[in-house]
Amino acid sequence: MGDMSLLSKHSNKEGEDQRNRRLVTMQVPIKISGAENLLFDGYTTGLNEKGMAGRLNLVSGKFPSRLEGTTVQVTLDLPKERPFDAIEGKILRSEPSWTPGYKYFIAIRFSSISTDDIEYLKNFIQWREHRYYMQERPARSWYLFANKDHRQYGPLTTSEVMDSIRQKAVSNEDLIWSAERGEWVRFSEKAFVEIATVPRRKSWLAFAAGLMISVLIGGGILGYRDGWLDFTSAANGYRDGCRLLRENNLHLAMQRFGEVVRSSDGHAWAALSADALVVAHRKLKLDQSRTAAREKLGLLNKISLDKQDNALVLNDYGDCYYRLDEPEKALDYFLKALEKLPDRRRLHFNIGTTYLRMGNFQSALAHFEKVGEQLKNNPDLFINMGLAQIALGKRREAMENFDKAVFLSPEDAEIREVIAHALETGATS
Repeated sequence: MGDMSLLSKHSNKEGEDQRNRRLVTMQVPIKISGAENLLFDGYTTGLNEKGMAGRLNLVSGKFPSRLEGTTVQVTLDLPKERPFDAIEGKILRSEPSWTPGYKYFIAIRFSSISTDDIEYLKNFIQWREHRYYMQERPARSWYLFANKDHRQYGPLTTSEVMDSIRQKAVSNEDLIWSAERGEWVRFSEKAFVEIATVPRRKSWLAFAAGLMISVLIGGGILGYRDGWLDFTSAANGYRDGCRLLRENNLHLAMQRFGEVVRSSDGHAWAALSADALVVAHRKLKLDQSRTAAREKLGLLNKISLDKQDNALVLNDYGDCYYRLDEPEKALDYFLKALEKLPDRRRLHFNIGTTYLRMGNFQSALAHFEKVGEQLKNNPDLFINMGLAQIALGKRREAMENFDKAVFLSPEDAEIREVIAHALETGATS
């Protein structure tokens, strides 16, 4: 999982900067040991003097039924003249790793660490963090399916995929999800490296030249840096697609982005266009949904008043207002319908989903739990339950429901994006 806001909820000092509230992304070899010969081995994904998070494998011992709260000893492999004193910590959480080659992701808060070791870590991290630390979290854009263990991983950052390649944990026999094609395709290490390492169009010489003639060309420096002075057909196609997207001309925008992806496979513009294609497609679906809701609302208003009090009609009203982003009106209609059909499972689901959008997480969860057994094959139910539980601080229960959703719909990339976003934002709540 990468750079985590693991310790933010424990840090409330006024004026403390963002870096002090976050682990600094860096890979350090690590061993974690515990009672009954328990031993994990792997690398940190984030580290500071207060704690760490990392991807690990179990080397010996039996994995406990509940790892959270367990006291462990942490061994960091860093270039230190005098060995570290014993570092002790408590496991805050553990979950399956989403990176090939590693089975577990574990987060630890240090409970016992010497003053000398604290100072060393502060200095080491300060020395190294200019190479690692980023204000924004890196994008999680990749999904892999490893044929060897028949398991799907993701969403992953580019650096995590590159690390998996270096560790020989992913190969050309595996699959990677193509958002543009909407299907799994054969993983190509060469193509991925080319996409992931495309250099930004910027050099000191170009910067100096642009500065000298900035009076003549205005934003030339920024245009050169961001590719806006690239006049290749791929760059022009991407820019044209972006213009059409801003103008809400979604069908033509999707056509332009698709042309760039097909004509410049492996190029940076193709990767950008593939992402934009997903955005345009989702916006189109949302616009179509709202248009359909307005049309349906017009038909419902023509129904005679005595029939408008029918439970199914009330539910339809609620559905229309929900899609039109008016959750308060939607909830009112759903609750009226529930009074007439108190055992209708779809109504409980709709009410729970509306409460979720309104931020009433406890009420949302109560309604979802009422229909958990009846809708046990619906991945949306488990996603929504997980989102409510994350907001309520029930992370373990949320992870269980997210796992059920992925199991029911393993190839739904959108579900995994929702989960990834929830886990990232939930870490800071």
